[in-house]
Amino acid sequence: MSDDIQKKIEEIEAEMARTQKNKAT
Repeated sequence: MSDDIQKKIEEIEAEMARTQKNKAT
């Protein structure tokens, strides 16, 4: 797995976590 893909996955996961927090609020 390349570093680029790893960074993208981390970004997407962080965005999803933010979205879940917003929905919970």
